[in-house]
Amino acid sequence: METLFPMNSNRIFTIYACDICLKHFNGSSLAYQRHVAKCLRVQPPGKLVFSENDLAIFQIGNKNFTMEQRIYIKSLCRISRLFVDSKKNIDDT
Repeated sequence: METLFPMNSNRIFTIYACDICLKHFNGSSLAYQRHVAKCLRVQPPGKLVFSENDLAIFQIGNKNFTMEQRIYIKSLCRISRLFVDSKKNIDDT
């Protein structure tokens, strides 16, 4: 069975994810902190459709996804599968 977040050890219980690009880091807060300091993104990919206080909702979707959007969507699905057991990606086998 393929794991959602490949890890070197089954004993890693913390997954860090960048708030903007959703790149994930398994159990390495140092790698996460380095990434956050260098991440060039200022917002998630897509069109901002709603913003109020600390909440922003972005729409990602049309018939021609960019590679960046595909990677972001896949990362979002992986994270959501940690909380929703029935979540299934189309490309999962």
